[in-house]
Amino acid sequence: TFSACRFPSRTIQSGMHRRFLFFIAQERGRTIIYPNRPDEKLLDSITSALRRISDLSVTECTLNDCASQAWEKYQLQNRKDLDRTSDEQERSRLNSSPNQAIKLAMLFSLSSWAVKGDLTWDGIIDEDMLGLAIDLVDHAIKSAALLDTIANRQRIEEKADYVLAVIQHDFLGSLEDDGWIRLTMSQLTKRFCANPSRVGSTTTTELY
Repeated sequence: TFSACRFPSRTIQSGMHRRFLFFIAQERGRTIIYPNRPDEKLLDSITSALRRISDLSVTECTLNDCASQAWEKYQLQNRKDLDRTSDEQERSRLNSSPNQAIKLAMLFSLSSWAVKGDLTWDGIIDEDMLGLAIDLVDHAIKSAALLDTIANRQRIEEKADYVLAVIQHDFLGSLEDDGWIRLTMSQLTKRFCANPSRVGSTTTTELY
């Protein structure tokens, strides 16, 4: 389920965000009744190409000039994104994203070299491979944020129903001629967020 995919334990959740990228689908992409037999020639061509990576004696990577400029820009934007948010889950993902992006860029570059069949591996990551890696990590961060929203949707809907029911009962005397009950933020905060430090209590962020 969406909720289980978020790993409820905060400690585990933080670790998962550092180690994994999240991708989300809200509907089934296709239905496979029984898998087709794999194309042995195609599979062999892929595995044979990737096998070249295991034979490398040097796997050190470096960025070319254009990639270095793109990497600096990405790192600076990452720091800005960290400064603008106080959400622990989002900060955990943002803290991990540069490391994930550079690892993916290395994997993309190595895989491309292996499949193309180039004679020598120079270890240089260009801006195209780095850009692909950054785009993938950014997409995963957005997917994780969407997962948070979906997983919290039922809980939010239930709490909203409760808030509306309490308002209709406790503030019935404030019902105006047009059928609306108008309350100030101070009134709502006092009624629903009286004990924000208590575990499970509604916070002003959740309420508004």
